[in-house]
Amino acid sequence: MNVYVYLCANFFRIYVIRRLMKCFFKDSSSSNILVSITFLAYFVVNSAAYLCINIPVLNLMTNIVFLFIIAFLYKSSCSKKLMAIFFTYLICMLAETVAAKPILLLDFDMETSLNFIIVISDLILLIITSIIERTVFLKDEYFLNYYQKAILILIPIFTTVVEYYILIQTGESKLAILSTILMIIINMFILYLFDNIVRISEELWENRNLTELNAAYKKQLDIIKSNQEKISVMRHDFKNHIVKLSTFVENQKAKEYLSEITDFVDVTDLYVNTGNNDLDGFLNYKISEIKKCGCNVKYSIKIPHDFSWNSFDLTSILGNLLDNAREASVCSNDKYVELNMLYDRGALKLLIRNSCKENVKTETLSIKTTKADVLNHGYGLKIVRNIVEKYDGEIKMECKNKIFGVNVVMLSTTN
Repeated sequence: MNVYVYLCANFFRIYVIRRLMKCFFKDSSSSNILVSITFLAYFVVNSAAYLCINIPVLNLMTNIVFLFIIAFLYKSSCSKKLMAIFFTYLICMLAETVAAKPILLLDFDMETSLNFIIVISDLILLIITSIIERTVFLKDEYFLNYYQKAILILIPIFTTVVEYYILIQTGESKLAILSTILMIIINMFILYLFDNIVRISEELWENRNLTELNAAYKKQLDIIKSNQEKISVMRHDFKNHIVKLSTFVENQKAKEYLSEITDFVDVTDLYVNTGNNDLDGFLNYKISEIKKCGCNVKYSIKIPHDFSWNSFDLTSILGNLLDNAREASVCSNDKYVELNMLYDRGALKLLIRNSCKENVKTETLSIKTTKADVLNHGYGLKIVRNIVEKYDGEIKMECKNKIFGVNVVMLSTTN
């Protein structure tokens, strides 16, 4: 067997297996570096076992052991990990079987046949993996249409057909071996370029949504400020008119009724009154929204009267976190939201808790949205993260006993 062909093909096979594993597991419990090192060790050990010893049972055990090790680097249940190992190995065996039958019919010696079985089986494995990626597990790749997904699947299919043709025409020549290596390299480059295009497309889509959400919050803040000023003027004038009107009324019951109206006007929805008009208006609006949904709201705002912060950034953080808290709380039994805000020695500390229907995992900052419109939702926490990083802060989340909490600390800057 040609060593270079085998090493190239085996490296490509393990790379495709890594892609296949990602179909079963979204996130890794270990760092990407550790996962990459493990796959590299898989390649080295597997190649050495095959080229130096080449005992079928040992090769089988090497593959199974490393598949177990790799599977347990990902976050999932044991049953799903075992299922992933089983299906991964089954797909690899299927690819080898499909590749072996037609090649063994050709009049080549055993070494040449093994070379091409390995290469063709890798390409078939890539075809199967691409189909699984684009049609079963990765349905959320909304920026790819069916034609683009079909092209990605057809590339390894055409490559396999071309390789079969070259194999039949050239047999055991050096051209055949060179072509197999080039086919593998071409497919690896295509996969690499495709992954980068997908990543860039996703970032562009997210940035567009972040820009639209930020613009919406800025507009909302402007509307709240404008309405607050109008309501304050109307309330003040209306109270003066009632007081003036009461001096002209002689009927005692009418005076009592006007007095009740005056008391009602004095009772406002100003839950928060820090002296910062922008912040007060926005928080009062958000708290009012939460209360209208039937949620019990507890809040504590401790900031100085001369508190100065970027209104737009603060609005984005509070708006996203309070909206998430309200939506989760409404679906729960307790319907509870708590807001704590403290400014102390140049640091702004936010703590928002809310009841939730069930406990959620908080290992990563990106929590998948539960809304039907996944294209335009699910970016709230990304907005918060970006702003927190801007102020050299940190964000922590926890969920215990169906109470979800977000703790944000930001340092005052000149931004």
